[in-house]
Amino acid sequence: MSKAHGHLQQARAALTAFNPQAAEESLRSFEDEIKTSGLTADAAALFQAELAEIRGLAEAAKDGVAAAQRQFREILELSRRLDTYDRSGNRKAEQVAPMATRKF
Repeated sequence: MSKAHGHLQQARAALTAFNPQAAEESLRSFEDEIKTSGLTADAAALFQAELAEIRGLAEAAKDGVAAAQRQFREILELSRRLDTYDRSGNRKAEQVAPMATRKF
């Protein structure tokens, strides 16, 4: 296994562990290694496949974060309009949203 391939594997592992900083460092190390040691045709095909997988993982992570952010915003919006009722069916008015700071 070449150093460049090892950097790609580290980048994939970092993305899987949701550590984008480590993944970026590994990809930069991969780039530096390719610049200094060159690239064979066989290695290029292998690296192209590895990079496609890494790109897919990065896209999936980006989509997952965006979905979580959307869900969090929806939960916040719904929690501000949360109505509660007591056992007899009467509506209880409770402040669930934080009070806005007022400046006079």
